[in-house]
Amino acid sequence: MPEPGTDCDIVLFHQQVDNGTPQGYLLDRSRLARGAINVFRSAYKQADGDYQDQQTITFTLLLADGLIRPDGNPENRSAAEMYTNLFSLLNQRADIGLVTREGVFSGLYSSGNYALEERAAGTNRITIQLSSNGNIFAPADRERYERSFWVDDDDSGDMTWNNSYWRA
Repeated sequence: MPEPGTDCDIVLFHQQVDNGTPQGYLLDRSRLARGAINVFRSAYKQADGDYQDQQTITFTLLLADGLIRPDGNPENRSAAEMYTNLFSLLNQRADIGLVTREGVFSGLYSSGNYALEERAAGTNRITIQLSSNGNIFAPADRERYERSFWVDDDDSGDMTWNNSYWRA
């Protein structure tokens, strides 16, 4: 699995894309983007007087041939391969996962203006916007998240309802 900070900056995944194989990507570290992952939290008042929370995560990916990973090794995928994989994930619209150094954001969706592309000189900078609704939490611990699959009655796992994250 790609490891943020080693062979990529972030990982995106969806269970219906490439058998759930996580895809590592590099963040744009130029003057404007600086490799940041931005998390915006909003609350909207509903008709019944309650509030609905929404979280929007934005980041800018760098897609080009010949990129160098954080560990100094060359990226082995072409810009075209990365682009195809990225939009295979985003086109699922829901249940998209994002792994950062800080943890896992899951259950994200792409809607509205979810990608802004800047193409120049063989390089594509794509600003992605993914959202989630409901209660807002800090990113999940990656190790616990990866061990938190819900299993059928005839299977067993080491995580229980009391110590794991909800995963489909």
